Amino acid sequence: MKSIYNTLRDHAVFGRFVKAIRKIYYFLINRRDKEFPTQPYVFSKNDAKKVYYVVLSGKLHHKSGTEVISLEREFAEYHGVSFALATNAGTSALEMAIKSIGIHPGDEVIVPAYTFVATAQAVISRGGIPIFADIDDTFTISPDSILKHINKRTKAIIPVHIFGNVADMDQITKIAKRYKLFVIEDCCQAIGASYRNKKVGALGDIGCFSFNEKKAVTTGQGGMFITANKDLFTIANLTRETGQLRETTGSDVVTTGNTYAMTEMQAVLARSILAQLDVLNLHRRRNYDCFVKLMDSQDLPIRWYRILPEVSASFSRLVFMIDFRSLGISRNSFIDSIRLQGIPMKTFYPVPLYMYSLFKKRMDCLTKNRFPFTTNTHVCYAKHLPYVELFCAQQAGIEFSPYLTDTHISNLCRTLRTTLLSYVSRSST
Repeated sequence: MKSIYNTLRDHAVFGRFVKAIRKIYYFLINRRDKEFPTQPYVFSKNDAKKVYYVVLSGKLHHKSGTEVISLEREFAEYHGVSFALATNAGTSALEMAIKSIGIHPGDEVIVPAYTFVATAQAVISRGGIPIFADIDDTFTISPDSILKHINKRTKAIIPVHIFGNVADMDQITKIAKRYKLFVIEDCCQAIGASYRNKKVGALGDIGCFSFNEKKAVTTGQGGMFITANKDLFTIANLTRETGQLRETTGSDVVTTGNTYAMTEMQAVLARSILAQLDVLNLHRRRNYDCFVKLMDSQDLPIRWYRILPEVSASFSRLVFMIDFRSLGISRNSFIDSIRLQGIPMKTFYPVPLYMYSLFKKRMDCLTKNRFPFTTNTHVCYAKHLPYVELFCAQQAGIEFSPYLTDTHISNLCRTLRTTLLSYVSRSST
């Protein structure tokens, strides 16, 4: 049989037939995906006009216009803090935060082993060493795992409010206070979420946000740094402006820095979305409640993030853990089956951070530079964190757009249930 297939595979006509089948398959998936909203925000003609007028004004730089300054003021007020700095990316905000708290080479910062790699990269940018903690069933960093990783070199904790869910900030801030650690909140996926009625980003020392194309406030690229601490703000502000005290010829440069600022065009879009954010997040919350009500999963090998009672999540993504092994199917096959039924399911970050080559080999694999890993030879990334590895093996989900309707949610639940039940019945026979 194998030899027959190999003979056919080498035949030109058969090859064209296979290509045609593949094209039809991907056409069906793409067409169905378009019927299920995934975008965090739909720009209007009015939004386009605002950008148009900024461009016509010729004032595109944050120092020449008023949009960035206005956005910073509005964002700070929304979060109940004194200071905000608009940046060109969430990663830039994180790097500014790491710089502001005074991370030196060899200092250790505890981060969740499951997040976008930028969280750990920001630590490395100042010579710090990211120390990876496990997650729990909220899919956010585990306070118990944080405690296991604290030592005399530990300087900070970065809880990541992943997928719009919020970490256990009571426990994290209690730990930070006990050990005199800074807390930098990575809120890149949780704009508008809150904990005990206080917005995320204002619960620790610094909050960092992202405005990339998948985020609730989307400007293509962009971000925000917020704090209630004037000293941290001053350091971050100079860092954003290449370390210059003033933008005048001959002005002294007193610290390291970069060009991290946002443009006026991005700011005018962010202001427009920020004004609508609570309404958009209300739609996400309503859709999540509808999903939970319709999706009775007691008899199925699927679960989603646990939300703490103190939390009002922003639901940027709806992510599941599905026991593919018990179903006797690969994750890719399951996702393909769901996508063919019109649900644009996908996986997110595929492995724990410590499995990336940068950390496994403890060096920049392109330049062969081993700094900053040479400063902490005791740190071992060949580790096993049980929950995060189980999560990475089982996770799949969707972008949770505020434009989903009751019909979409009903279709999502029906598709998940019928598909899961079909695999459960097959695996039991």
